[in-house]
Amino acid sequence: MPSGYERATMLDSNLLIYSILADHPASTVCQEFIETSESLVASSITLIELFFVTTQIYGIEPAWVLTKINELFASPLIIIAADADTVAAALALCAEHKIDTNDAVQIQICLDLGILALATDDGRLIKLCKKLEIETKNPITDELKQAMRIWEEANLPQKGLPRILHQIHGWIAAHDQVLADDFRNATRNLTRMPQQ
Repeated sequence: MPSGYERATMLDSNLLIYSILADHPASTVCQEFIETSESLVASSITLIELFFVTTQIYGIEPAWVLTKINELFASPLIIIAADADTVAAALALCAEHKIDTNDAVQIQICLDLGILALATDDGRLIKLCKKLEIETKNPITDELKQAMRIWEEANLPQKGLPRILHQIHGWIAAHDQVLADDFRNATRNLTRMPQQ
């Protein structure tokens, strides 16, 4: 039975995050992608991740982020809540594919509702979508990725584990850029240890 979401595209939090970072190199591209795409959907958990990442990692004032999230509530973006069955299936995806919970919820909602596309620039998520026959849409070009890396190195705090992962990434990049890109994706942009 059709769900009505077959022509929709699930929107990953990273594109939302970039879109609200005023001086981020991908901000304009992501804003344009979001504004010009039809039938965008996001999980309710994605908005929670948007708030957490922008306030805790990027250091943006929570009141400003809440204003932006309220603008999303008023936009054509459709927010889909994850019920208990979706969460249970998403956790199984986490265990099987070693992915983040938010990514698993997004994929599970796509599978549950027959959503055929997911918009992201996350390499691991793109690979899993391909495996699960979910189309991916990525407005971030390779040239823009390089500008993003430079911006993030200059603007994100380098403390603790991220500082160590950044140093390791630099060494890997000097020897093998493809492996360095995989390392960046596996460590969720150099913020946590890679999963097995």
